[in-house]
Amino acid sequence: MIHAQSARAVLIASLLLALAPSVRCQDAEYRRQAKALKESMKRGDPDARVSAVRAVQGSGVAEGVKLLLRCFGENEEEAAEVRAEFTKVGRLLHAEKAKITNVRLTRPQMNAAQAKIRPLERKLSGLDERIKDLQRVSAVFEKSVGELIKSTPAEQRKRAIQEVVKAYEWGKKPEDKARALKTMAWTDDPAIVTALMNAATLARNPGIRVAAFETMAILAKPEMTSAAIEALEDRFWQVRVAAVAVLKKTGGKEAIPPLIGALEHADGRMVDELIDTLKALTKVNYHDNVTLWRDWWAKNEGKFGGHGADAGVPGVVAKGDKQEQGGRGGTYFYGIRSRSKHIIYVLDISGSMRWALDTRYGRGRGGQPPDAPKGKSKLDNAVKELLQSITGLPDDGTFNVITYAIEHEAWKKKMQKASRPAKAAARKWANSLQADGATNIFDALERAFKLVGRGSFDARYGLAADTIFFLSDGQANSGRVVDPRSMLREIRSLNELKNVKIHCIGLGSSTDERFMRTLAEENGGQYVHIGPRRGGGAR
Repeated sequence: MIHAQSARAVLIASLLLALAPSVRCQDAEYRRQAKALKESMKRGDPDARVSAVRAVQGSGVAEGVKLLLRCFGENEEEAAEVRAEFTKVGRLLHAEKAKITNVRLTRPQMNAAQAKIRPLERKLSGLDERIKDLQRVSAVFEKSVGELIKSTPAEQRKRAIQEVVKAYEWGKKPEDKARALKTMAWTDDPAIVTALMNAATLARNPGIRVAAFETMAILAKPEMTSAAIEALEDRFWQVRVAAVAVLKKTGGKEAIPPLIGALEHADGRMVDELIDTLKALTKVNYHDNVTLWRDWWAKNEGKFGGHGADAGVPGVVAKGDKQEQGGRGGTYFYGIRSRSKHIIYVLDISGSMRWALDTRYGRGRGGQPPDAPKGKSKLDNAVKELLQSITGLPDDGTFNVITYAIEHEAWKKKMQKASRPAKAAARKWANSLQADGATNIFDALERAFKLVGRGSFDARYGLAADTIFFLSDGQANSGRVVDPRSMLREIRSLNELKNVKIHCIGLGSSTDERFMRTLAEENGGQYVHIGPRRGGGAR
């Protein structure tokens, strides 16, 4: 027996000696990879950063989790600094261009103005490209921790997972915690699921709870359903919206009664979110009629199965009107229904809004179409729809209106109660609007988000509005951001963790439909097009 134990001891020692060189080699290789990543963060070359991140994520060394998360934070901080400079330069450029808009200048004056504008344009373009590069790197960082965990040997994987969980738990700032949560979306492990559920239900900061649910919606495991159901009673609507998005992907039989119960007590925009989720899970539509939902559930509970997109009752044909009518409250804007009680309308009043809806460019004197008869212009139509929508707001709601051409203007500095006097004042103001100038889309949307509020990691997480109706009849040709892809990118940043819904309405044949449709899709809204399209078709 003693001889056998001695033999095993000798064998183990021999194996350890044999493995020692390979372990030392792995450690040396990881140190080289880690050094390369640190150096790439100093140099700022995006391609070098991506290569270095991919090397570390494939190293199989659990310790690399901490390094990746730290460098991810550094990349995000740099992106925030570049975005701040991008904003500053963009505003300077817009101010310089505004000085020469609709102003007669001599050749020397124009040359002097262009001498100021061109360097700013070059600088802004460079900053725009830098933001794109940094976001590309961040996208790689976001998935890198999950990839590293996959590459880690089985005996070390638990430690690697613990490292990312600790990064969340020990994060000093909310941004650090949210970043760690983001990386969890790419690791399918019970410990990660537990960490996300704990963050979603126990985190004191509502922004962190939203970040946890948004990550859960990507991972979408049925066991997350219980945490999402619990959050249906969260005091912050943003958390409830994020939880409902999880239920739409993971919910099954256990989710239907709580969703119906929540619908009974819901108010404003939450009614829309709950109905959309019930429709997605059951494949039927009883709108906001809680009695009908409960009757249907009593008859079908025993046959209901599956989760998320696979949930439902076998053999039941989906039913429900595309255009929902009746029910509790809600207002309409160009046919889009919203039960939100806190809405910001962003209205185009550029020069082309003077024309009739069926007008096309290139007709009329000098290529400019003639103005529409009084009461027949796109602006007249938009004002009519606006006032009808405002009239439909409940007395306990709030609203504001932002108009834009080359510049933008808010009707009031703050959201206004939807009282009868306020609606009358808005009517008088809206009827005085006149169309003129270029189309500055982004600055108007940015102003809308300033009215919405800071949100994300604010101590109270209070937001003044949850829905934006955005109307345009053209393409951006003014303002500090005019490229559609850059505008979408910046709006993603503005709306991060806020869950503000953006509905988009395009008027006529000059609308940038791809931008408008994408803007709506990325922000949970609907897009409608009114009037002729570029190809000659209509709505």
